[in-house]
Amino acid sequence: MYKKVGSANIVYGELPQGCKLCLRGAKAVLFVTGLCPRRCFYCPLGFDRRFRDIQFINERPIAKEDDIIEEMMMMDARGTGITGGEPLLVLERTIKYIRLIKNTFGEEHHIHMYTSETRGSVNRIIRLFEEGLDELRMHPYILGEINFEFIEEVAKNKPETARVGIEIPALPGEESRIKKLILKLDKIGIDFINLNELEFTETNSYSLMARGYSLRSDSYTAAEGSRETALNVLKWASCKNINMTIHFCSALSKDKVQTKLRYFRRGINMVKPYEKLTDEGTILYLSVKFKTHRDAEAFIRQLKLPRSLFKVENKRVYTSIDLIDEVKKAKNIVKAEVMELSATYHRQVMGITPLL
Repeated sequence: MYKKVGSANIVYGELPQGCKLCLRGAKAVLFVTGLCPRRCFYCPLGFDRRFRDIQFINERPIAKEDDIIEEMMMMDARGTGITGGEPLLVLERTIKYIRLIKNTFGEEHHIHMYTSETRGSVNRIIRLFEEGLDELRMHPYILGEINFEFIEEVAKNKPETARVGIEIPALPGEESRIKKLILKLDKIGIDFINLNELEFTETNSYSLMARGYSLRSDSYTAAEGSRETALNVLKWASCKNINMTIHFCSALSKDKVQTKLRYFRRGINMVKPYEKLTDEGTILYLSVKFKTHRDAEAFIRQLKLPRSLFKVENKRVYTSIDLIDEVKKAKNIVKAEVMELSATYHRQVMGITPLL
């Protein structure tokens, strides 16, 4: 029988370990390259990374290996998801990073990887498992011909403790095709399949609309009918006694749960004493601009704040939002704003609320 997981996901069987960690926001996202030989019409990857050989750990560009370790420690990562592009196109780089992570955080640090490669020799995949990869997620193009021989060979040659799964979008109208795929995968011993809710992004929206897909009325990203397709497959699987796990991952979960929890974990370790970390994984503080630098310093002296609870710079005072009432009473203020930032490497400004 299937069951609800978290706020919007549904699973039939045992949830994959990589998914468990993602739903806690405990997985770092290691982007090893934007290069990819595929041109999947539903690919959500942004223009800034697509088909470019660049690397990121979460939102942080990678210039050196220490960047990876620092970012993962900042968010207290319990696992890592390796993605792209196609990680197999930069095999040695991917292996180097797997070794780095395992050597730094230990064998218990869970690593899963995505690949769209389902042809050629499986030796590269086996080598990744030997280097420490714990879970492989293959992305076959569901509307094309699928190389089941390759998938079966990977499943047969993986280490006993490793897991192999398939991950595809739950394309509306393709329920029958997905069911046939699951029956075949179940026979060859695949551990799980993730059915992702189809999402609109800036890079794939025209391709999706050209094929007749539309946005769900209550969502900015989820495609109409995708969730229903996945639910129908889950209901069918529970009646067919399928052995493999089937997991529906919703757009809501990816955007509102996994990402925000990851931001929150990072925010705990990066927030300044005068800043407030919200449940949404954003950071709030008060920015007050005075007429002169002397006015700013006078304001701080008047409140007798501890040095850790403010910063004075270029006629501005940065301090806690708990002091809003005091700021409204202060003199010689040019501008006062509540700043909201993302708890990411670049501390991106998410919103500005004027007070005065």
